[in-house]
Amino acid sequence: MPDRRRLRRNTPSQPLFRPLPCGERRSEEATGVNQQTPADRTPDNDAGEPNARQFAEIAHGDQRYGDGPYVNHLAAVRAVLADFGFGGDLGQAAWLHDVLEDTPVTRAELESRFGAAVTDLVWAVTGIGSDRKERNLDAYRKIAAHPRAVILKLADRTANAEASPPDSSWMAMYREEHPGFSAKLRPLLAADETVTAMWSRLERRLSLHVREADRAWPEIDRLARSGAHSAALDLLQSAFGVERDEAERVLAERGPGQDRIG
Repeated sequence: MPDRRRLRRNTPSQPLFRPLPCGERRSEEATGVNQQTPADRTPDNDAGEPNARQFAEIAHGDQRYGDGPYVNHLAAVRAVLADFGFGGDLGQAAWLHDVLEDTPVTRAELESRFGAAVTDLVWAVTGIGSDRKERNLDAYRKIAAHPRAVILKLADRTANAEASPPDSSWMAMYREEHPGFSAKLRPLLAADETVTAMWSRLERRLSLHVREADRAWPEIDRLARSGAHSAALDLLQSAFGVERDEAERVLAERGPGQDRIG
């Protein structure tokens, strides 16, 4: 399950680099689109991916995604993009998409290494704010200014949803957020059939039927805002049947976060 601990500092680990087979794609049946090679999927543009992956692995250090290394999530985002035929700057941005939000890497450093096009995509999906709602709104504003970033954001949300068990509190959170997520981002690149297919894949995974447990979120948030942290955790545990440590992680993700360096 996702464990999005937002660490400002971490201990870098040795890179686990293995070159990504960028040309691999899944079948048309899996994605629902006719696979074509877009203009940005050229050998020259994809050549930067090994560097992007290595850079991200070092930057994220010992951060975890669920029970595995953080690179597992980055690889999953890259795989979603590959399923829909995207590479080039989007392929590099898949590996780098969390380095500004979750590591000490700065925007200037990223641009000096990977260029403006990749950095603009990563910056657009980087949410800045005191809590998850503010971070989401910040990212939505920046994505609207860089519409191609919606492709990266859809791949990220799809990878998160596909890593979350259907009845988990993480999935419930993504489901609860989806109306706002869709309202802000769906109008971007709306005429692009591939992007439409990406929305369809995400929504099939989310299964937007609202379960009774999902209705507990307003009260959980109210308790957390009022300082009744323990009561909020108790309700989250009882509503979703999760362990205390997972409830802590989910509540931390929804609540105030640390300032970020952009």
